[in-house]
Amino acid sequence: MLQSIRDRSQGWLTWFLVITICITFALWGIHSYFESSGTNQTVASVNGEVISKQQWQLAYEHLREQAAQTNVESQDMTTFLKQQALETLIKNKVLSQAALQAGYRVTQAQLNAVLSQIPVFNVDGQFSAERFNEAVARMGYTPNGFMQALKAELLQNQLQSGFIIGAFALPNEVQQIQTLLNQRRDISYVIIPSAQFKNQTITSNQVAEYYAQHQEKEFMLPEQVSIEYLELDLDKLSSEQMVTEAELKQYYQDNLAHMTQPARYHLAHIFLKLPNDASSQQSQQTQAKLTKLAAELKTAERFSELAKTYSDDLMSAKQGGDLGWSKLSDLEPSISSVVSKLTKAGEITAPIRTQAGYEILKLVAVEPAKVLPYEQAKNELKHRLAQQKAQQVFTDLSDKLADLSYSNPNSLEIAAKALNLNVQQTGLFSRQGGDTSLTRNTKILASAFNKDVLDGNNSDVIELTPGKVVVLRIKQHQAAIPMPLAQVKSMIEAKLEKQAIQSQAKQMAEQVVASIDASQSLDQLAKKYGLKWNNLNALSRHSEIPDSAIVKTAFGMTLPVDKNKTPAQLVKLPAGDYAVVVLRGAANLPPAKLSAQANEAFANELALSYAQTAYELYVDRMMRQAKVERSEANT
Repeated sequence: MLQSIRDRSQGWLTWFLVITICITFALWGIHSYFESSGTNQTVASVNGEVISKQQWQLAYEHLREQAAQTNVESQDMTTFLKQQALETLIKNKVLSQAALQAGYRVTQAQLNAVLSQIPVFNVDGQFSAERFNEAVARMGYTPNGFMQALKAELLQNQLQSGFIIGAFALPNEVQQIQTLLNQRRDISYVIIPSAQFKNQTITSNQVAEYYAQHQEKEFMLPEQVSIEYLELDLDKLSSEQMVTEAELKQYYQDNLAHMTQPARYHLAHIFLKLPNDASSQQSQQTQAKLTKLAAELKTAERFSELAKTYSDDLMSAKQGGDLGWSKLSDLEPSISSVVSKLTKAGEITAPIRTQAGYEILKLVAVEPAKVLPYEQAKNELKHRLAQQKAQQVFTDLSDKLADLSYSNPNSLEIAAKALNLNVQQTGLFSRQGGDTSLTRNTKILASAFNKDVLDGNNSDVIELTPGKVVVLRIKQHQAAIPMPLAQVKSMIEAKLEKQAIQSQAKQMAEQVVASIDASQSLDQLAKKYGLKWNNLNALSRHSEIPDSAIVKTAFGMTLPVDKNKTPAQLVKLPAGDYAVVVLRGAANLPPAKLSAQANEAFANELALSYAQTAYELYVDRMMRQAKVERSEANT
């Protein structure tokens, strides 16, 4: 439990981040989570509610994409990820049902509030329905499917938060845990290096037996495919578009508003700030002070002097209030409306009320708005116009590509000839991806290993990025095959030798522990096994020396009731060696005196740990009570 508190308790802020995790899951989640099509096969049901094969396959693809980043590739990993995907879907379904049964609900107002906080759905800081529809479509969602998935996540978050709200830790518990965390222990330990048992003999029969037993899990060349594909690229189409001089000039005239560089204003100011909770009297006093200063501003030099003396904007005050150049769009509305009326250098405004206080502005200089000359804008206009033309061509060709590849599912040649595209090819690659960016693309992998495509049909049109689409088909399909024994023999021998070495080290460690339990002295054992005991006194549970595994073992051992008994325990170290740890004694030191704030934070962390444990037990109970039926045939 103490280790759990140390590892998992990061303060109450952790729980406020749960919603962020939920949103992340939703963004990467399962397409149309609650929209099971009638044509979907069922892979499981939870208390009568079904989980479709489509949901399971997409959940698996997400996990597989994450695993691919670790470069782990094996049949065993594939099986594990498929099982994990299904169990995650089942667990999410159980918890959503439990939340509803417990009376939790998610209102439309709550959904709207969360949506407004997701940056990808915002334009200029405001939620945009158009941006929302575009974004969820790119994620592979329908708008309703996304909303239902988000709603399910918020429901589960409410359920989990319910445990947090009611969690607390009593003062005596806080004191007891602090005392235990501050405890010191005296230990002796010995390391039994595996290397002393090297040169183990591994027979051919052992190698053959291991190969036979682990062939499917460890020694399979994964299923691979190579593809041929057609690609439409908007950038390439753009470079091929012809744009005439007449078209460019007309486009320039049609877009003069975009060719205009806005006016720029060189400003200086004297700023007097107001606190956020300023009273009306404070506001009036500050305004009066600034009005008095304004009456003294007879010359530009005088403005600079007063800015250095009185301005609360310390950075600009050093420069006599100078703010540099700004466009009206850069300024606060209350300021831009005043600045737009300034025309002559040296003009000084009356005091202006802003969000942070009051200020006086001086116009140092102004650059009027000016239209970018045609010759300067020409190259940029040509690029834009070519892109516009290419976009229309791209849309038309994409539609034709979709039609031709669908109506001629057994070949790409007809579409290639009709659209003047080249059929391109790749080498073999597995579900974990290949050597090129294309064959590592998750959309390509999902499509290439789709059953319909593996059966010989063209894929749907795949949008790799905005402006780049692909249609593919299988060129070669190579099923998973076992690696020859001769190829993996040395690997198996090394593995078996390592296992044998570690087994010998473990046996000696077990013998040492058994001897200590039989009350043999440490000195006797040192002579018998040729060991050297290391003694550590006043060891802290936070120490990383001599080894974190030894420290963790030492503080996981129970002090004996019988003082004549010496607790001993073996532990495997990261390098494969074994250690025997002997607990000689413990001392409870007074806990460090904490401030009231630090003590409260510690109590909150302890309460959070209680809440986490209670929630995990609740989840376990809900999973055991749920009626779950899995369809092995469909998984």
